Amino acid sequence: MPAYSKAEILRSSREREKKIKNTKRILGLLLVVFIVGGFLLLLNLNFFRLTAFNVSGQTSQDLSVLKGVIRENLNGYYLGLVPNNSVFFFSKKNLAVLLRQKFPGLQSVGVDSPNLNTLNISLIDRESKVLWCNQLVSGKRCFYLNDDGLAYQEAPNFSDAIIMEFESRGIVKELPSSVINPQDLSRAKLFLSFLKSSLADWSLSAGSTSSLQASSGQAISSSAYKLARINVLPFKDFEAIIVSNASPDNSWRLLFNTGTASDQLITNFHSLIKDPTLTKDWVGKNLDYLDMRFDNKVFYRFK
Repeated sequence: MPAYSKAEILRSSREREKKIKNTKRILGLLLVVFIVGGFLLLLNLNFFRLTAFNVSGQTSQDLSVLKGVIRENLNGYYLGLVPNNSVFFFSKKNLAVLLRQKFPGLQSVGVDSPNLNTLNISLIDRESKVLWCNQLVSGKRCFYLNDDGLAYQEAPNFSDAIIMEFESRGIVKELPSSVINPQDLSRAKLFLSFLKSSLADWSLSAGSTSSLQASSGQAISSSAYKLARINVLPFKDFEAIIVSNASPDNSWRLLFNTGTASDQLITNFHSLIKDPTLTKDWVGKNLDYLDMRFDNKVFYRFK
């Protein structure tokens, strides 16, 4: 029986230990590959993927474009391995945020999953519709305006002022586009809403009808006027064009500035139309303008 030196025995022992360690490493690596591969395979099974979606709700958004955004968000892979529509990693919150960013006309976006493979997306448009319009050589072009002062979608031309229209000389060249300060928009909308209701019930707001009787026997009051349009002027100034229902050629202008809070504008206007001096002067005359842009002062002129 051959004799082995201590050095040979030690070397053989080390080689054996090395082989065992390498075998363990390979087995461990194979186990990791098996686990990761199995997990990735599991993620790619249709059973664990969002393969369908439904869109519901009353909205004026372009549904073909909106659905395209949703599909784009569901398609593809993270790092080329994990599908975007995996039920384990898909973020409903991120999709809702994305849709509100890309479609500013949406008031809210709800995303839920009634089952493992389907998304339900419910949409609600902003209730308060306001138009931002440009007068061009080719005609009037209008856009829907949200509460943040963002023109976000082209709108049709309405035959009547069923929606509040702001007309501006600033041309909208791209969508979405920020066109007005949100605070100025909010103040203007609140005041103009009050103005519209006052015009609809003018006889109650302007004082007694006896003081408004013209020599012809006609009253200035009695729902005689309507808000036709609003011109946006520089430096927070606005010009409301008010037209007679009976005679479209009979119109007057109301000038105001949104540097003043809306409640103060409302108070000032309410006091103004009850002022006996104005109502007395108005009898038998056509008003040209009322100018409320100056603190504690009101200027007016008749034609």
